[in-house]
Amino acid sequence: MYYSSEEKRKKLNAIKIVFVLFIGVVLALLLTACDSGFLSKTDKSESSGSVGQEKVKIQIKTPSAEESTIAPGRHFKVSGSLSGEIPDDARLTVTLLDAAGDELRFAGTDRKGTDRVIQSVVGGSITVFDENTDFSEVAYTAPELAVADKENPSDSSHDATVKCVYTDKTFYALIVSATDPEHGLAEADGYKLVDHDGNPYDALPGGKYKIRVKLSSADGKKLASASEEIEIGRKSGTVIHEITTAAAINKGGMDLLRAWAAN
Repeated sequence: MYYSSEEKRKKLNAIKIVFVLFIGVVLALLLTACDSGFLSKTDKSESSGSVGQEKVKIQIKTPSAEESTIAPGRHFKVSGSLSGEIPDDARLTVTLLDAAGDELRFAGTDRKGTDRVIQSVVGGSITVFDENTDFSEVAYTAPELAVADKENPSDSSHDATVKCVYTDKTFYALIVSATDPEHGLAEADGYKLVDHDGNPYDALPGGKYKIRVKLSSADGKKLASASEEIEIGRKSGTVIHEITTAAAINKGGMDLLRAWAAN
């Protein structure tokens, strides 16, 4: 069959139009599939906020299950490990709640690092705290020497609410029982720690409590949290005083503890 050049041109144009329409339909179907979640695992990951970021986690190590009963009138530490990508201005807060969920004590900081911890002299040697310090191996020294401003340490040296330190890997806070023996502290510690407004603490009564550790971003978004149940009272295995490191034991800490217990 013979086609004129004009007929051939019209036929080619018709074929082009059909081809273009076909491609358009295929592209539309592909876009629909992507929008509905098919063929697009990357979109799902990004929507969950986990792409390129490691989830922040908190693990409370102290008090451990064996140390969950604290003697009345005693301060105690809360320490543990951190992991994930933690902003430098994240806020870490350690709170003590009673059985009704009411907040009784808290200590917190909104700056990562140990720059607020004053160097201490222990056993004749200077202890320096840095990003490599494992606070689970530190007794009471670090939180009691944590201040709000190192340039003016006396302004907050007695403020119990700033006795909290954290790095990329670990955290440490002190929970105060009472300010001094007049308010129920078992024995004078020389610090006379008070709340942020300067009010003294009365000793925590016996009973069940919850420790809550929370890490939040500067704008208040929760990054991670963890909690543990404890009890204040007396029973076998009650924590009276802790000696956590071999160094402390070698310096005579165990002998001092035995002598104190004997008396």
